[in-house]
Amino acid sequence: MKKAILTILITLMCGQFTSPPRAAQETVRGDWMAEYSTRARSKSSSGHNVLLTIKVSSDSHRSNSTFGLPLAELRGLNLSETNLDLPQARFELQRDAGTFFFEGIFRNGKGIGDFRFEPSSDYVAGMRSLGYSDLSNKLFELAMFDVSRNFIQEMSDLGYTNQSLNRLIEFRIHGVSPAYIKAMRAAGYVELSASKLVEMRIHGVTPDYISAMKSAGYEDLTANKLVEMRIHGVTPEFIAAMKAAGYSDLTANKLVEMRIHGVSADFVSKLRELGYDNLSSNRLVEMRIHGVTPTFINEMKQAGYDRLPIDKLVEFRIHGVSAKFIKDLKDAGYTDLSPDDLVEIRIHGRDGFFRKSKRTQ
Repeated sequence: MKKAILTILITLMCGQFTSPPRAAQETVRGDWMAEYSTRARSKSSSGHNVLLTIKVSSDSHRSNSTFGLPLAELRGLNLSETNLDLPQARFELQRDAGTFFFEGIFRNGKGIGDFRFEPSSDYVAGMRSLGYSDLSNKLFELAMFDVSRNFIQEMSDLGYTNQSLNRLIEFRIHGVSPAYIKAMRAAGYVELSASKLVEMRIHGVTPDYISAMKSAGYEDLTANKLVEMRIHGVTPEFIAAMKAAGYSDLTANKLVEMRIHGVSADFVSKLRELGYDNLSSNRLVEMRIHGVTPTFINEMKQAGYDRLPIDKLVEFRIHGVSAKFIKDLKDAGYTDLSPDDLVEIRIHGRDGFFRKSKRTQ
């Protein structure tokens, strides 16, 4: 009897380690919303014209994702420019990891309903052969973002082997595809890490952007510098505008600095209208850092302080010499104060300044 019980226990234990996780095989249910557009301008370069939102809220799955799809991928969804209403919509989205079955209605191209996701046992078995034996609760995400076995194999062939399931999903979410990697390598970026690829895609560092930057005179930029330039909005258009304003041969670092502090071609143009021309890029950045703007310069002009040197304008801003401060002094009877007097009053206070002035007379 004891031997029989021991045999049963061993069988059960072996089954726990050899059978696929139960959660990985469960059907997932949730809600969906969709919007279909026939307008050409609403379509992406990939031809996506259905915006699909899938929402799941259960003990094992919680997600809310929106992504674009071509209508052709939603099998059975018979929408068209002349047929935007479906009182009973039933359609499917087939993925390598499983199939989504949708039911609901469409009215004027907008749909709502519920769905169920049924995982593929063939996918589970195939993933084991690729080294992914424990899919846990990832099957739903793997299907939603279309992490197919073919995609995994292509990425592996390019040198990105043994990536975690989370990384593979991240690749798909942000568009790190075999085609993107090949194009980046052709642009000269060969040994990019998986995390760097994701970072570059997130911030819009594309082969087209790299090509445009090369045409603008910026070659051999590092991956980190490209990301930095994209984050701060250093575009080919910005470079061209600054060149037209007389600022050519700016370094990549200087371009980033100018964008961070808001130095633009429009800023340069307005300063020129006020008589401040031929300013260095460093001087422009300094003015923006301290808030010496065309508006501030005009305020000083109206207060009676016209054509002040930039150093004095910067000093005004540092010590808080404003149009209101000057007006308050004039209202108190203190007129004809020099720019240096204004700064001294801000530093030492009105009483301190005039006591000092009496001692020096």
